[in-house]
Amino acid sequence: MKISEPEHGYDIPLEYLERKLTYRELNNKRVWEQLFYEGIFEALGYSQNKDILLRIARAVEPKLLKTLGTDDEFFHNAESLLFHVSGLLPNHPNSKSEDTSSYIRSLHETWNTLVDKYDGKMFEEDDWSFYRMRPQNYPPVRLAGGVRLLNEILNHNLIGNLHRKFVEIHKIETLKICMRSLFITKGAGYWSRHYMFDVEAKPHIKFFYW
Repeated sequence: MKISEPEHGYDIPLEYLERKLTYRELNNKRVWEQLFYEGIFEALGYSQNKDILLRIARAVEPKLLKTLGTDDEFFHNAESLLFHVSGLLPNHPNSKSEDTSSYIRSLHETWNTLVDKYDGKMFEEDDWSFYRMRPQNYPPVRLAGGVRLLNEILNHNLIGNLHRKFVEIHKIETLKICMRSLFITKGAGYWSRHYMFDVEAKPHIKFFYW
């Protein structure tokens, strides 16, 4: 349960500190889902890619994501949507492995059914940083892991589960372990075998750790 990752500070923007929120806004579940979603995606990017992941979270809203199904259906649909929006998806499915070619083709086919639903900002591969980065922190695998956490937020009440742990558990060390466990998701599908498109993960990724 101990993960060695670099620590980065995140300052609260002045616009948030000065903004006056109404009770109606504070009592709106969608507001908390959006803020939680933004915070998680920003953290997934660490210092090098936190800005673009935050912008993606603001561009692809939960209202649209909630139309994408649950669990395996959500994973595939959300990956198609977010990889297209992010600019990380190769334009052509011609790959050195059939596994990757088939996966890319399926993402493009799904995007054709989603493209009319999305009218937000699109990003480019050049917006991302890959410099001096460990394979498990490459943007594609981080984005794929973010999809798993989004499914927990939008379809399995992750925020409510976190709140319940804070209420029920009073021993700080036990609480820490429970908190971490809620942010660990099982590796599955293409992204349990790859760090990037056509870059195989050896050994395979059994869990995504955040």
